[in-house]
Amino acid sequence: MTKTHSGKREELIAEALNTPQGKAALAAAMTAPISTSIMYQNVGRKLLMVDEPPCEYPGARDAVSDYMKKWVQK
Repeated sequence: MTKTHSGKREELIAEALNTPQGKAALAAAMTAPISTSIMYQNVGRKLLMVDEPPCEYPGARDAVSDYMKKWVQK
């Protein structure tokens, strides 16, 4: 982005912040990128989250833990 483009954008934002309609327009323009970012963060958390085995298999947690230790050491 060039300096003149950045300066022009800052002027437009400053003008928009002076009116309630401008503030609403800026808020609306910001919601889509923020929503997209939050969605990707949630997807990442779900992909990286480790589910614990159900309580009905008490030895499963230890077996998974031992397997992970061996896997990480490789």
